[in-house]
Amino acid sequence: MTRFEWDELEEQRGTFFRFYSQLINFRKEHPLLGRPEFLSTGDITWHEDNWLDPESRFLAFTLHDRGQGCGDLYAAFNAHHFEIPIVLPPCGDGNHWCRVVDSNLPAPKDFTIGGNKDVDSAYTIAPFSSILLMGKA
Repeated sequence: MTRFEWDELEEQRGTFFRFYSQLINFRKEHPLLGRPEFLSTGDITWHEDNWLDPESRFLAFTLHDRGQGCGDLYAAFNAHHFEIPIVLPPCGDGNHWCRVVDSNLPAPKDFTIGGNKDVDSAYTIAPFSSILLMGKA
């Protein structure tokens, strides 16, 4: 029922297990994730322009900081067999994007606690990978 081999936990502690543990902690701690109310139009911007294309395997959106004091979050998921070059939307409140997750990068670069600095506005998302960016001052 899962792709994780629990009897190999110790072998995976520095890669798979570390990545998902950090991801769970990030989700628990970030105010824009796990909200008790539904998102309104002002809370999210969808960056998908192929909604009617059944072949589209790319999804991207920005969750907006509406006074929570945490900065915007940008998430993109590429389920294609090819890379997707994108131009990132502007980050709110004069902030800049910092990469928290790029699932294509090798461990431990795939998850950066607190985010790295200054992601370029042009980003390429590898096949079968996802990214999560956080807006910071």
